[in-house]
Amino acid sequence: MSDDSRLHFVDSAADFGEGERRIVSLPHGDVAVIHTDKGYRALSNRCPHQDGPVGEGLVSKSLRLCPGGTGVSDLGVDPDRPVVSCPWHGWQFFLEDGRHVSDPQYRIPTFDVVVRDGDVFVVG
Repeated sequence: MSDDSRLHFVDSAADFGEGERRIVSLPHGDVAVIHTDKGYRALSNRCPHQDGPVGEGLVSKSLRLCPGGTGVSDLGVDPDRPVVSCPWHGWQFFLEDGRHVSDPQYRIPTFDVVVRDGDVFVVG
């Protein structure tokens, strides 16, 4: 990241605890920066469904079909792929890449996050 003009300050890392989020205004729209147990994730705060504030929704572990499973009773928790749920209608997106959990044609833009000198920045 040599282009510092693309770095947008979010917060100091010391003040941005795990499980917390910040909404940052960038020239192209608001971005939600979420501190998970996997590090910092950033995605557009605009749900493609009806423009809801998706980044303000519940963050949880995703579900996956267990090996050999065929139905809902065979679902298990996938702790490695957290999702965020839009608070308006419940659409869920993977934090790692912004993909909708069941329909990959829907995707939320994601952004890189860097920590430099104790401060958290989103690249945008």
